[in-house]
Amino acid sequence: MVRSTIITILLLLFIADLPCLSTILWMTSAFVVRHYYENLLVVRQTRNYVPNKNDHHRRHHQDGSCLLLQRGVSSSLSSSPSLESSDASSLIERARRFLQQNDTDTAYDLLLQAAQQGNGGAMHTIPGLLSTFEELFRTKIALQEDEEEEINNSSKQKKKLSIVLDRMGLASLLSDQGRYQDAATELGIAVKLFDPTKEEGVAASSSSIPQGIMDKATSMLFRTRAAICEWEDYNQASRDLVSSLQTSLYSDSTTNTQVPSIHPFEALTWPCVNLEDATRIGNAYAMRANEAVYNYNGDDDPSTMARKSLWNDIDLRLSRTIFPNVTINSKFRGTRKTTNRRIKVGYISPDFTGRHPLAFLMQDVFRFHDPTDFEIFLYSLEETDGSIEVEKIQAAASSPSHFHILRGNVETMTRSIQNDTLDILVDLCGYTGTSVVAEIMAQRTAAPIQVSYMGFPGSSGAPYIDWMVADPTVIPPHLRSRYTESILFMPHCYFVNSHQFLSQSDATTNTTNANPNLNPNPVTRSDYKLPASSSVFVFCCHSRPDKIDPVTFATWIRALDRTRRLGRQLDRDDMSEAVLWLLRSDPVMENNLRRVAETIWSSMDTTSDTFPHDCLVFCDKTSREEHLQRLQLADVFLDTPAYNAHTVGCDCLSVGVPMISLLQNVPDDYNGIGMLARPSDAMDDDGVMTLQTDKLASRVGASLLKSAQGTLFDRLVVPTMEDYEDCMVDCARTGLVKERQGLLDTTTTTTTTGTTGSTLAPLWDTERWVRNLEAGLEEMVELHGQRATDTDIYVLDD
Repeated sequence: MVRSTIITILLLLFIADLPCLSTILWMTSAFVVRHYYENLLVVRQTRNYVPNKNDHHRRHHQDGSCLLLQRGVSSSLSSSPSLESSDASSLIERARRFLQQNDTDTAYDLLLQAAQQGNGGAMHTIPGLLSTFEELFRTKIALQEDEEEEINNSSKQKKKLSIVLDRMGLASLLSDQGRYQDAATELGIAVKLFDPTKEEGVAASSSSIPQGIMDKATSMLFRTRAAICEWEDYNQASRDLVSSLQTSLYSDSTTNTQVPSIHPFEALTWPCVNLEDATRIGNAYAMRANEAVYNYNGDDDPSTMARKSLWNDIDLRLSRTIFPNVTINSKFRGTRKTTNRRIKVGYISPDFTGRHPLAFLMQDVFRFHDPTDFEIFLYSLEETDGSIEVEKIQAAASSPSHFHILRGNVETMTRSIQNDTLDILVDLCGYTGTSVVAEIMAQRTAAPIQVSYMGFPGSSGAPYIDWMVADPTVIPPHLRSRYTESILFMPHCYFVNSHQFLSQSDATTNTTNANPNLNPNPVTRSDYKLPASSSVFVFCCHSRPDKIDPVTFATWIRALDRTRRLGRQLDRDDMSEAVLWLLRSDPVMENNLRRVAETIWSSMDTTSDTFPHDCLVFCDKTSREEHLQRLQLADVFLDTPAYNAHTVGCDCLSVGVPMISLLQNVPDDYNGIGMLARPSDAMDDDGVMTLQTDKLASRVGASLLKSAQGTLFDRLVVPTMEDYEDCMVDCARTGLVKERQGLLDTTTTTTTTGTTGSTLAPLWDTERWVRNLEAGLEEMVELHGQRATDTDIYVLDD
């Protein structure tokens, strides 16, 4: 099985080309799998393997099948029996016959050929391919387990490593199909295989499985269980993750070059990872991108790239206490510009597709750039899909030739961008997309000024990123030192959207028609098994299920119980029959939460001996249109504290549904000079997870509310989880009728002249947002000319 030993790693890389499986759960697993191969590089590092220009380990997002061939699969194919060209279905059928003969190598070669016939290399487009790959994994595992019984102990340890890798590969395949419980089963077995103390008479030091592999398996297991709200041993699992992470980040070993097992986006999502560690994880991935650039360029001296950056020591960068800054007013945009030409701004993303939230949010953003002062270039790593969102984005480029679909390798893509002689390049994906973008940015040759925005809601930790776009709510002074970039502080919420234009039949005009969000609901509560009466209060959270944590869910259940009991005391059916409406990832997730709710209920002093299961209502993933329609059936949206609702937060507010969000007060140990006395701990002294709102992603809800309506911020943004619980009960008691109407009043404008009406809140005023951004972009160019890029920019909008 010489060739079959690489099946797992190569398939994991190829799985990365699968698109996300739903509009709402777009980030659940697919984007993390894109980086999984990078983490498995630790296997090669244990053999002193260094990737070179012709055998790099990065995923080329736009051409996964070609990349597989570049990475050595072609050599394995050349050593296999001749496999004549055929259509995908016949190749898959032949592979199944070889699997029946336990010939996994030939079966794999055939499946790889079949996969290359998919749409853009996407395996999900080929019927039967994923299920046959699953059969391949299971066959290979079974064969190796049979062989393990007949070999000596040394060979058995090597075989065990192969089995672990195959189970991890199978788990990735299952997760990407939404089969989280099956994936968790495979990962659980893999983790147990690593622990030799589970086997009688085997010493703990005898395991030959690299620690980095098992750290990755452990983090994958944590992620998979989070997707189905499986919280058994949650605190212990969190402690194990943190311990592994601390070892990876703060090891004194000069040979510890592997990236952490926790992906940068996971670091933002999981409550157990604090803000500083999240930034350090980003830095580790940035250094990996730098490493790839050195190898591309044939440069044996990493200091060459370091000299192109403003800084190169993460410890020194995070120890700063002084942050130079300038303040500008967007009303005077253009008056400080010293150049007499248009500023060239490029935006790069792999997510200019109709199925991705970024395209949905920014579809009406780029067209508002002032063509007299800015020349806009758009770079997509995806082929256009004909969606309305992408058509709008394409049309917003300064000319048709300014919309580029980047193809080829990293060097080719970078040269394509260089040809446009940009002033500023804005990265719209960060670590949530393909690593190709990070490698383009790491070259430091695509544009003299490089900016991070939107896609990755945290610090990149990258010395090749000059500025990131934020606002004073998501990055307050006491947390400023935990970000390595200079910050462009927007005057209102940094998170842009195009929601005010959803009502327009022609988004290229400035005419605003009647907002359909104000029309009678096209769906009813009974359609979703909610209480039929419109007066019954509905608490709602349609965020990704993996954003929910045990502390938050317990708070929701306690508040729900209090609401229903208070309703009975006040003889109010709207409260006594209140429900909690959640998005379901799969039936296992629903069963898990019902079981947890029962446990919480039994521990409370309730008037009911058994948990009333009718108070929990679940709905399935759906289209974006239906998602926006059914949100209107809720009375209040419950934000998830660890990672807030971003797109969905805009969704609920745009349809007039208020949102409760957690935002903790400035800590007592803040010393007033931009630096905490110590990073906030995500675990208390007893090893129990605590919720923190230090990370940018945990503060977006408050920023949205502040920009949507100031009174909502004052009422619905709370400092503690106890206040969160009280706020839920109070919302049900008062009904929030006034607040809902106030939101609707500030979501739309009635003007038809192209000027913004006075009722339009800053959150929905996309044109105003772009004008503020332009003021910041102009200032970046000025500061760069003064060699003062290490300067924060505060934009005022008076």
